[in-house]
Amino acid sequence: MLRNNLQLERYVDSANRGAFYVLSGLGFSLPAIRKALLDLNQIKLHEISEEVTRSTLSMTIKGHRRDKRAQRIIVQKLGLEIEELFPEP
Repeated sequence: MLRNNLQLERYVDSANRGAFYVLSGLGFSLPAIRKALLDLNQIKLHEISEEVTRSTLSMTIKGHRRDKRAQRIIVQKLGLEIEELFPEP
């Protein structure tokens, strides 16, 4: 447990990054983590759908699409890296 706590401290430079690693460590899927982080930050899709449609954002969050613009919008709002939330398959 101590080793896991030390690893967590190393990655926690933001609340979202900390939440990401905790949820990931608990076995949550990436789509569930992306949705949870948006919900925890009270970010609504209609508020961030300037460059892409809400449908594109939703499908990207769920992992059904890999739209780079949608990915960029989501990670910018959450302050994370694309590689964290949308790793290459």
